[in-house]
Amino acid sequence: MNQTEFKFTRSSIINGKIFAIDWLYKNKYKFKPVINKIFRGDTFTLDINHYNTIINNIEFMYNDSDCHWAETDGTKIWINIWNDNRWTQELLNYTIIHECLHGLIKRKGKYYTSEYKEHIIMGNIDKQLV
Repeated sequence: MNQTEFKFTRSSIINGKIFAIDWLYKNKYKFKPVINKIFRGDTFTLDINHYNTIINNIEFMYNDSDCHWAETDGTKIWINIWNDNRWTQELLNYTIIHECLHGLIKRKGKYYTSEYKEHIIMGNIDKQLV
């Protein structure tokens, strides 16, 4: 197999999950200063249970019309395999993290953050997330 080829396998998903869990615990310290700036002093919490739950609920979809890498509804992640020659393990890893981060940050401990602000926060934490 050519080194640039990537195949979706159970091990590629498992490796992505391991990477995503490790990434969160290594990078949690980056969230507070970025979120404080975006929320302008409002309190917030990180719903780690959400992150750990959604990471264990990944499925595949095929959608060649809107070309999204992945999507989530807050309980499940769907990885779009419509053009699998674009994928790499690194891209899969960061896509899983990106989708897990949706719903992680709760303003005042209970209000969801808008997708727009989530993307700003992600970009300020790590450019590979957006």
